[in-house]
Amino acid sequence: MRRRRVAGALDIFLSHENYALLDDEQTNQKIRRFADAAPLHVEVGSGRGGYLCQMAKRHPDRKFVGIELKEELLMAAVRKAAEAELDNLVFIRGYAENFKTWFEGAAVKTLYLNFVDPWPKRRNARKRLTHASYLQLYKSAMVDDAQLILKTDNRHLYLFSIVELAKYFKVVDSTHDLYAVGDPQNVATEYERRYVAKGKKIYRIICKIEE
Repeated sequence: MRRRRVAGALDIFLSHENYALLDDEQTNQKIRRFADAAPLHVEVGSGRGGYLCQMAKRHPDRKFVGIELKEELLMAAVRKAAEAELDNLVFIRGYAENFKTWFEGAAVKTLYLNFVDPWPKRRNARKRLTHASYLQLYKSAMVDDAQLILKTDNRHLYLFSIVELAKYFKVVDSTHDLYAVGDPQNVATEYERRYVAKGKKIYRIICKIEE
C-alpha cells in the first residue's frame, strides 16, 4: 500500500523544535548537547515513533534518538512525543549513511533495527540496514558492551543479517519465533503487533560489541 503524502508534513515536524533535528552541519553538536554525556539509545528507521515513545516512557532516565527519512512518519512521531510530554527523545530527518558524522563524540549504548525494509532483491543488498557498510558506521559510535537488536518478520533478511552481524559483533541471542520463546521485556512495535495478529513469526537477533 502506497504511503499517502501529507502537505506541510515537514513544516509540522520542524515546528516541534524540542524533538526535530535536520541533517545539517549542526546535527552532531545538537546530538551531543541533547545527550549531555549520557549514553544514547538509537533506532534507525523509527517510522511513526511508536516504539521509541514507548521506550522513552518506560525509561525516563535514558536518552533516545530516532532516525527517519519520511516526513509524514516524522510528523506523526513528534506529535506522539509532544502529546506524551517526553523530554528524553529527539528525531533526526536524514539518511543513515550520515550516522558516523551525527554521533561522533557521542556514546551509543543500544541500536534498534525494527522491521526495516528487507530490500529482497539481491542487487539491492547494499541498501539493507544490516549490510556491512552500515554496520561499520553504527559500530564507530557504539561503546564497549553496547547492543544491536534486530527484529523482523522477513526470514531472508534475518538469514542475511545474522551472517553480516557476526562479522562485526558477537551474536548473543537469536530466535526464529520470538513469541514462541517469549520475552516479558519485549516492547512491540505497531508493525509487530499487526504481524503477530496475522500469525507471522517474528525473528530477533541480539548482538553486542566484543570486549
